[in-house]
Amino acid sequence: MKKILIVDDYPDILEGLSYVLKDHYEVTTAGNLTEAKKEVSTTVFDVICSDYAMPDGTGLELLEFCRQEKFSMLFILMSAMREERIVMEAKLHGAVFMEKTDSDLISFLRENAN
Repeated sequence: MKKILIVDDYPDILEGLSYVLKDHYEVTTAGNLTEAKKEVSTTVFDVICSDYAMPDGTGLELLEFCRQEKFSMLFILMSAMREERIVMEAKLHGAVFMEKTDSDLISFLRENAN
């Protein structure tokens, strides 16, 4: 089973995505950038699904950290709002941007579990 790291500072988002994806992935969660970096440093993930804005940093910082460390996984950057600057930076670093409210997010994650 593929491993996914879900990163978000809202517990409801973590719980909801974990619940929906638990049959498709081995799910690990992190509530902030610091926790996420620790998880990524000790576990190989197939997918990281990270919120953009968190109290201690951004999902782009996590993406840059992963790329600097030469970790290669599908990286999905999420945000409640679509900002073209964030979308472009995500693409520049080889990530996919999706809005949290986009119903395709769950479908996309499920498809990539296979």
